[in-house]
Formats: sequence, C-alpha cells, structure tokens
Amino acid sequence: MKVKELLAGTRLNKSVAQLNACGISFDSRSLKKNDLFFVRGGNNFDVFSALVGVQTRCLCFVADKKDKLKITQLNLKKTVIFVDNIQVAFEAAVDKFYGYEKDYFKVIAVTGTNGKTTITHCIYSILRKLNVGAALLGTVAYFINDKKFSSTHTTPDYLYLRKFLAECRRKKVRYIVIEVSSHAIAQQRVKGLNFVQCIFTNLTRDHLDYHKTMINYFKTKRKLFIDNPSALKIINYDDKYGKKLSAEVKAGKTFSIGDDKSKAGFLASGIKFSRLGSSFVIKGENIGAAFETRLIGRHNLSNLVSAILSVSSLGYPIKKIAQIVSSYNGVSGRLEEVCPGIYVDYAHTPDALAAAILSLKQAGFAKVITLFGCGGNRDKGKRLMMGDVSCKLSDFTIVTSDNPRWEDPEKICLQIVEGFKNKRYTIIVDRKNAIKKAIEKKRFKKDTALLIAGKGHETYQIIGDKRIDFTDRDVVKSICRAGRIVTD
Repeated sequence: MKVKELLAGTRLNKSVAQLNACGISFDSRSLKKNDLFFVRGGNNFDVFSALVGVQTRCLCFVADKKDKLKITQLNLKKTVIFVDNIQVAFEAAVDKFYGYEKDYFKVIAVTGTNGKTTITHCIYSILRKLNVGAALLGTVAYFINDKKFSSTHTTPDYLYLRKFLAECRRKKVRYIVIEVSSHAIAQQRVKGLNFVQCIFTNLTRDHLDYHKTMINYFKTKRKLFIDNPSALKIINYDDKYGKKLSAEVKAGKTFSIGDDKSKAGFLASGIKFSRLGSSFVIKGENIGAAFETRLIGRHNLSNLVSAILSVSSLGYPIKKIAQIVSSYNGVSGRLEEVCPGIYVDYAHTPDALAAAILSLKQAGFAKVITLFGCGGNRDKGKRLMMGDVSCKLSDFTIVTSDNPRWEDPEKICLQIVEGFKNKRYTIIVDRKNAIKKAIEKKRFKKDTALLIAGKGHETYQIIGDKRIDFTDRDVVKSICRAGRIVTD
C-alpha cells in the first residue's frame, strides 16, 4: 500500500508518497523488509537507539514532530516523515493497511482480576459447539475457529489486534471473545473495537506495582464500560466492586451465586459440589434452567454463569447451552487435576488462592496441601497477604519460587511467610524439589488434595532475563511416573 494512502493528510514529497509499504511496524525485533516504521517510545526501551540499526530494513520512518531534534542528530540515511501526533497517525495507518471495519465484528470483552480466562474460553467453546464462527484472544492461547496461535499477551497490542482481525475477516469470523487486562485499557490497546458485551468478573488486589492504588485499578476497569455505552454489561454482583460498577454504568445483567437475598437480576441456586463436578440452577428474566458441569468451585460457577448469560443474550437457546456446558472441561492450568488429587492452578492473587483452596474443600477433600510462590519485581504487598490466606485455609503449605525475575527468590519466600501465624509451612526454594516433597507428603492420603498454585498453564520460569523451560503439570507427571507414585 502506498505511503500517501497510509498517511493521508500528511504533507509528503512525491517520491516518498509513491513508495509501497509491505507492512507496518513499531518494534525493531519484528520489523520486516520495507515496513513503514513508526517511532513510538516505550517505558522499558529506548526506540531511538535502534533506528540506525534498522534503517536498512525499513521503507522509511514516521516520527512525532516533538522528536525532530533528537532524530535529526542521528543522521539517518532513510527518509523520516514527521507527523503532528504519532499515535493518531499510527492507528490510522494500521486501520487502513489491514482494512479494519469496526461494524463487521461483534466483540465480547471480559475484564476483572480473576476468571477472565475461564469465561472467555467457555464463551468461545459454547459458540464453536453451536457451529458459530468465533475467535479468542487471551492469556493461554489465541484461536480463530479451531486454529490455535501462541499467546503474546493477555491482550495483544493495537497492531497485532488489527492483523488478527484481518485474518478473522478472511475466515468470515465475526464473534471475537477477548480478555481485556487493565494494562490494555490504560494503554488503549482495545481502542476502536466494537464491543457488544462487556463482562466484569471481580476486582481484587493485583497489579498495584502498575496502578498504585485499588481506586486507580477500579477506575481503569470502569473505563472499559464507560467508553462502550451501547454494550450489554454483565456484572458479578457478589463482588463489592461489581456492585459499585453496576450502580455507575447501569448494568444490563447482574448475577449472584448462592445468595438468596441478593438483588441481582440472575441467581444461581441449588448448588451441589463433588470431586466430579457441580450442579446448579439459574433463575432470572427469561431463564429458568438446570446446569451440570465438570468444573468445581464456587468461583468457577460464577465464571460459568457469566458465560451462560453472555451466549444466551446473543439469542441462542438456553437448553442447548446447558447441554454444551455439561461437557465443558475447563482451561489448562485452571484448577486442573493433573494426577489423582493433585491440581495445578494459575492463582497468583490472595483472592484467587483462597478460592482455589476452598473449592477443593467444597469438592469433598478433608485437607489441602498448598504449594505456591510469588513473582519477583511485581506487587510486593500481596506476598504477606497470600501467606495469610494459605496459613488460614491450608492444612500445610510449601512456599517456593515462582518467577523471581531479578529478585532473590529466598527473600520473596521469607516475605510470604511473614503472613503465617502458625508453623504449618516449610520453605523449599527450588520449585521442582518443592513439588517432589509436596507429592510425597500427599501420597496415599485419599482425603487430601495437593494444590500447586501460581503458574498454571505457564511453560517457563523467569529468572533474571532468561525464560527457563518449566511446566508444573509436566513436573508433577514426571515425578509421579519416576517414583511410581499412586497418589490416590
């Protein structure tokens, strides 16, 4: 596509205007030959230091006028086009290049601290079982119909999204189900999407290294709902921030789990739990149906109810949805039973850890051994809180390393155990050894569950700037096979 089309309204000399761009880039690592390169600064990378090195590959540069002096001093050989607002120019060019048409897509956004992955996967799975073309963008993986792609972020950047949507358009896929993180809202990654539904799960402590306060965190989440006034709002009324949000944005559908006195529009009641799954009834406007699921835990019922309300609101029959939900197996790394009585879960916040432990007890386990750690260079305030949660709810805890990044993993563990008021814990920094000890401790105890929390679906450990192959699920299975351990 010609530069003059991508930068319509920008003064260009004739030779530059007629150049053909093969693509658009703002990242030197993914730049391809003859891409139009937008010089956009980032928080953790000095883009200007990379310009000399990438100029042989790019077609030309597009930069903000405010950076003219800095770029002129680099004496670049490639043409630099200066624009009034680099972000506005970038978004317009990306939309033009990838032929983005807002009204073609019907996007369902799921936001909140916990539950986004399960809800998006459930909505996507129901739609696919209904033979509806659907795409999914989330933490674990991306999908277009049944084709799977590696996930780069919970919510990808503006450019990746437009590339992804262009492929969806080619496949005639209109429904897009997307996890929307608070970072994505703050950084305007989902700007310009046509949200037909916005779903709120809950808000608990997380990402305060970024948002600083819970008030800021809530305001960021709320922005998604305020910026999309015509979208149907589906909100968890059991969450205190959900109540606050529903009052401020006039939710279309609110729901509650097991609270007969709730003023929510939809109520899940008659709840029964077992190790094999759960059952419940949803009552509310135009819905009165019984459901069975293979998932366990009250938090998972909350996730399922929001997914059911989402798909039924699109006009699909509730009885067919109930039939599909009964065979839904959940998401990899979300309270996933990887060996009998041994569960791997992504829980990395105090509330998520509490929900996972309580779910196993609700399912019928008399005792729960919990293994977890906390990531380095992230919100340090939640470490003691997670220790407190495990102290109160677990029968024994093994504190270990998670993704320490640039921090000392032993110091992180010591900060976690400051939350313990008893001695029912031990610290084993090496995660593989910790898992082995946990399995040995659980061995032959049929009434005891082992919860390995924090990493879930992740296939790595981040130590310093290196990603080392490590998957909790694979480690568990390897240890059980090697020791011929029968865990139940």
